[in-house]
Amino acid sequence: MGAYCLEYAPGTAFSKGLADPDEPAIAVRDLTGQLMTWIDIGMPEAPRLHKAGKAARGVVVYPHKGVEAWLARLSGERIHRLEELQIHAIDLELIGGFASKLERRMNIDLAVTERDIYASIGDLTLSGSIEARRPAA
Repeated sequence: MGAYCLEYAPGTAFSKGLADPDEPAIAVRDLTGQLMTWIDIGMPEAPRLHKAGKAARGVVVYPHKGVEAWLARLSGERIHRLEELQIHAIDLELIGGFASKLERRMNIDLAVTERDIYASIGDLTLSGSIEARRPAA
């Protein structure tokens, strides 16, 4: 949900999920249906990122845990338009705090300023930073 909010543009939609593993988790399409931005959550492998770079004009990844080992694995791999790949690592304490408060139905207020994110759930406000990361070339 956070990636959806942070990357929202007209034409943004969730994919069919596990039923269609060849699609991004979140896609931004133009009015003709062309894939403009491929948005993934997690730690996609190099072949998936390579495919994404060929399929969309932009590729954005929101890792769900520590990124160091994943970035090291990606280094030296063949990834189409690697220099344009955007990786946004959200503070792991924020993710953990947020996950511990999730319920089936709830209202969440989300605010982003510069590279900081604030999530309010009822009376509780969680905050953390968003760090841009790059795989080693």
